[in-house]
Formats: sequence, structure tokens, C-alpha cells
Amino acid sequence: MKNRFPALLLATLLVGTSFVQAEDTQVLIQTRFDFADPKGQLKQLSAREVTDATLPLRMPTSVRATEPSSITAGKTAIGELAPPFALLETQTLPNKPDQVGKLDLDWDLRNLRLTRGRYALTCKVTPLDGNAAGLNIRFTSAMDDSSVIWPQKPPLMVSFGEDAITAGIGSEPRPYTPNVPVLIQIEVDLDAEIWSASADGTPLIAAAPLNLFTPEGGLMLAGALIRGLDKPGSRVALSALKVERLPSDTPPSETRAAADKLPRIACVGDSITQGYGFGNAQVEAYPGQLRQLLKGRARVGNFGVSGTTMLKNGDSPYWRQQAFERAKAFAPNIVVLMLGTNDSKPQNFAKSDQLSADASALVTAFRELPTHPEVIVVLPVPVFKTAFGITEEFTAQVRPLVELGAKEAGATVVNPEAVFAGQAKWFGDGVHPNQKGAAALAQFVAEQLPLPKENPPEK
Repeated sequence: MKNRFPALLLATLLVGTSFVQAEDTQVLIQTRFDFADPKGQLKQLSAREVTDATLPLRMPTSVRATEPSSITAGKTAIGELAPPFALLETQTLPNKPDQVGKLDLDWDLRNLRLTRGRYALTCKVTPLDGNAAGLNIRFTSAMDDSSVIWPQKPPLMVSFGEDAITAGIGSEPRPYTPNVPVLIQIEVDLDAEIWSASADGTPLIAAAPLNLFTPEGGLMLAGALIRGLDKPGSRVALSALKVERLPSDTPPSETRAAADKLPRIACVGDSITQGYGFGNAQVEAYPGQLRQLLKGRARVGNFGVSGTTMLKNGDSPYWRQQAFERAKAFAPNIVVLMLGTNDSKPQNFAKSDQLSADASALVTAFRELPTHPEVIVVLPVPVFKTAFGITEEFTAQVRPLVELGAKEAGATVVNPEAVFAGQAKWFGDGVHPNQKGAAALAQFVAEQLPLPKENPPEK
């Protein structure tokens, strides 16, 4: 049965952005670039969510310009470029001729969850007269828990340079003419794991390996990023950006098929899980290091949210976070649940009489998923120095309360306290593990998992 959008929901959609159901038309997202604020700069748009019969869409579109670079809508004297469009222009920063402003138009499509089939991003680009550099148009990649991971290897990217268009390593440069629109298309096949790019139908790169998925199957297509290059004098106009779903009957590759059979581990928790303090949390925080330890034995998703509590009535309950819904949608076979540290804050600890019941309820919420995952509750790590209102005095009282509720709901409860005994140096602020602490936590968690200890021998 086809799902129809209610009129009220349609009325709330952002001006300049339209969503089309991906059935007959196959157009997923189409952006018109006609949303300018009173100063002529594009607004940062808030997230809107629409759902059709098969595909949830969420598009928190952010548009940023570092002065004196600018992003404007519909302001150029080029006659052949019909509005609406966006004009990107980079200039040198005041008194700093070696530095320029930066431009980012980031269409965050992670919740499209493009994990199967063929898709295309198309966009018309007009390099303006006097253009000195250009811009990059690319899909970005993310973990299959919808978290972005950088750097992307290889980038699915089309670049406009000073005199030619290229598409990654090994592409054929294509000259362009100033003030003449060029239709760019980046196509990805997520089953065959290949991608291609073209300019006005002329191939720039054909059937290149996608390499968007790790051996664990942990990467997925995430979004579209348009970035002005960091060089003064870059002047380009964009229009008609859209993402389409293309017809496909390609069977999954061997790596994709194998990845689908791996157990899925959802790491649920607070800032210690999310990776507070790390420059590349998806790699350095304990779930990222766990992913590396397992090496093809499981898929690992990081669903940590800083500041969250086990308590339903805490100051920031995990229950109310979007990550909670994403963790359940991940269809985990194993859930590693580590909450309680923030429940030791005075305003939360005052409600500690509710903690066991809430711990039991959260474990039950995961165990009752269709996949019936095993839930492993990791008790809070030691607190070596009071910070953020978190003390070891209250944390020590939180642990048995969490343990009681978790065991009542049938979870396995483990305590990492011995791993960190005397290791204050692994905690920069006394609360959050550094990279060595996260590595020790990942190793501890790995030892608790009901998985084969070694990879099966290769045939």
C-alpha cells in the first residue's frame, strides 16, 4: 500500500527543498537553492523527517560560509543561468593573503540508509568567468550506525580545478568553458561496490572500486558534500542538485553477502561510548577500537550520547535520544550497555531509588527486539577525579543499583573496575578514558562477547 504524505506535513517542509517518494519517479531528494536569508546568505536549515513505505528520510541541511567568502542565492549577471541557484565565492581573509574563507554545503542524508542498489547524485555546476579554483562535489561515507567516519577512502568526488574537471585518482581530466553549465553525475552501485562519475555524459571515471564498505560491512553511503576549494577567486554557481534511486538487479558482492551474515553489536552508552575528547571518536573511542579487534567477526555500531543517563527522569535520559531509536533499528544481536556514570551527578543521584527499575526496563527494551539480542551491561568505570559533577563516591553506589536491575531483566553484568585499578594516567580528566584507556576497555568488552575467539581459517 502506498504511503501518502498528510497535507499538514507537506505544509511544514522547508521552502526550497522538496522530497519525492522513490517509487515511479525514483527521485529521493531535490534541492532548488532558493532559500536565502535577508543578508543574501543561505540559512542553516533545521531537520525535517518524512517517511514513505520503505525509506525514512532525514535531512539536516547545513550551509556554512567563513567570511569574507559567501554563499548567495540567485545573484549573478550570467544570462544563461536561470535561477534558482547558489553562487559560491571565496576571497582572501583580511590582512591574510595566504588564507581564504571556507564554504560547505552539507546535505546530511545518513538516515536514507542507502545500503542496497544503485544511486546517483546529479548537480549542474557553472564555473564563472575568472574562476581560480572551483569546488568538490562528493558523496561521503559513514558507519552503518549512521555515524560519519573520516577520512573517506577513496573519495567519491568530482573536482573543478582551474582549467579541468577530474574525479579522483585515475580519472580523465575534462576541460570546461567558463560561464557554461556542466551536468555532473556521481553514480554508486552498493551491491557491486563500484562507482563512476561523468560530466555532461562524458565519463570521468568508470567502474572504479567503491571500497565504501569495510570487511565487516560497516560503511554505508551517507550524504552529499559540496565544498569550495580553499583558494581565493573561486567563483562557481550550483543548481538542480538531486539524489535518485536507479534501477538495479545486481546481486550483492561476496563481501556484502558475507557481511550481512555477521553478528551486529550495538554499543550503547554515554560520552565514554561516544568518544568524548577524541579527535576521531569513531576510530579512537572504545567501540571503534572494538571494531578493529574483531576484524571481520562482527559489525559494531556506536550509539553513545554524551551526558545521558540510565534514569528515565534524569537530566538527559538516554531514553529520549535519537540514538536509542537508531540502536534498535540497527537490529543488534548483542547490545553492550554502559550507562550510569552521569546518574551519579547529584541532581540525578537524588532519584537513585528509580535506577534499578530503569536499568531493568532498558535491558528489557533491547531484549524484546525481534533479534532478541544478548545484553551485556558494563558497570561504570572508576572515577579518578571529580569532574562534571561526577564523583567516585556516588558512582560506587550507582554500580550495585544498575547491576541489580540489569540482572533482574536477564542481562549479563560485568565490572571493568579491575582493568583500570591504579590507571589514573588513562583518564585525562579523571572521568573519560584516553586512547589507552579506551583500548583497555575495548579489549575487556571483546573478552565478554559470545563470539568465536578467532576468525575462521580462509578457504
